[in-house]
Amino acid sequence: MAKSIRSKVKKRFRTCKRQLVSATIDKKRLQNTNQRLQEVASGVFVKPTTPKNAFLYPDDPAAAFPKVIVAKPLDFRSEAMPHSGYAITGNRRKYVASEFESIPRVVVGDDIGGSVRAKLAFVQKPDDADIEMDASRTVPEPVPATGVITQGDLAKAVEKEKGE
Repeated sequence: MAKSIRSKVKKRFRTCKRQLVSATIDKKRLQNTNQRLQEVASGVFVKPTTPKNAFLYPDDPAAAFPKVIVAKPLDFRSEAMPHSGYAITGNRRKYVASEFESIPRVVVGDDIGGSVRAKLAFVQKPDDADIEMDASRTVPEPVPATGVITQGDLAKAVEKEKGE
C-alpha cells in the first residue's frame, strides 16, 4: 500500500533530502550571494558580462563558443543518504544522551565520483577509557574545518603507505 504525504517515515526521508540540498546547492548559492552583496556594499561590484556567442558573431574577436556545463546530479538513493538509516519504520525518536552524542548531525556534500552524495561529519572527542588504558589513537591528519575524511583522502593515505 502507498504511503501518505503525512507519513512519519516519508517526512523523515524528505528531511534527509532537504539536508543534502541545503548542504550542497543552497550553501554555494548563499555564499555567492553573500560575496556579491559584500562587493556591492564596498563599491567594488562589477556586473559579470557573458561573451557574445561565436556562432552568431563569428567575426567578433571577443566572441566565445558556448560550453555545456555538466552539473553533477544529487544522489538521493537511501545508501547515499546517511541519515536515512534513522528514518526507518519502528525507529524510536528519543535517544539516551550517550546515543544522541554518537549520532552525527552535520550533513556535508561529497562530490567525489559521478554524483553528489551526502556524508555525515562530526568531531571525534577523545574517549576517557582509551586515555585510562594508555591506548594512543593515531589519526593520520584531520581534514581542516569539518573533520571529515573523504574517499579521496583515504586513497591517498593508502597509496602513501604502499610507497613507504
